[in-house]
Amino acid sequence: MCLSNYNKQPVILTQAEKDEIDKNHPGSYENSIKYGT
Repeated sequence: MCLSNYNKQPVILTQAEKDEIDKNHPGSYENSIKYGT
């Protein structure tokens, strides 16, 4: 659940975008959920 008082919102990324975030900004998010195939 993304409660506004935690200042968190869902964000849709491509796998390439997620890989870049993982490489350049490790630890910048708590978890991710893969959606689709």
